Amino acid sequence: MAKTQDYYQILQVSKNASSEDIKASFRRLARQYHPDVNPNNPKAAETFKEITQAYEVLSDNNKRRRYDRNYQPPSSSRSKADPQTLGAQDFYFKGIKQSLEKNYRGAIENYTQAIKINSDYLEAYLKRCEARYKLGDDKGVLDDCSQILKINHKTAKAHYYQGRSRYRLGYAQSAIEAYTQAIKQDTSYAQAYYFRGLVYQEFKKDTEALEDLKLAAKLFREQKNLSAYRVTVKALNKVDNHKLKLSKLGE
Repeated sequence: MAKTQDYYQILQVSKNASSEDIKASFRRLARQYHPDVNPNNPKAAETFKEITQAYEVLSDNNKRRRYDRNYQPPSSSRSKADPQTLGAQDFYFKGIKQSLEKNYRGAIENYTQAIKINSDYLEAYLKRCEARYKLGDDKGVLDDCSQILKINHKTAKAHYYQGRSRYRLGYAQSAIEAYTQAIKQDTSYAQAYYFRGLVYQEFKKDTEALEDLKLAAKLFREQKNLSAYRVTVKALNKVDNHKLKLSKLGE
């Protein structure tokens, strides 16, 4: 990681850059350093992690304001402070770094420290929830989602992860309800449409599955998430073929 952790420098924008400027620069750099474009290139992979972390912070107005308020160059004595004196945001950023490195257990420890300092740190709960999901800790995910929704019941991502963990625990109908709540809060939540579509497919509700998967494919394409788009198209074809076979059986 860049030693200065200057997210503006990493994204090659000024500190007065607009949200659109930040997004445009991130997309340009992401295309340039994406691991798919640079196979077997550890340096490019590391740069990709850096710009992803920087964009995660600067693309969110609240996180950006906190970063602008609290960021200090590494020459500051604060950079050498004892871990016990670090603030909630410091632990949060350490957690993000570890998550990007797929050190999810270490990330969880840092997110937990951030939450101990600030019990309403919604972003830390969300990131801990994601890390717990990666490790298969569905009870932990649901606990975090419950806490997040107490802080802000309109948090779409919390409803989404409720759906993912409920489904993994075998509660498919309950998962559909959670995905529906995520979509209610964010109508452009492509992943929620996709996974709800897959559950509908399991229930042999082909019409609902097709509708969700078509919406997911459209949103993934608009969001330029081409790998997810291709996976969704395959799922769409599978449902379409199943529906066609059923219609032929009814002839």
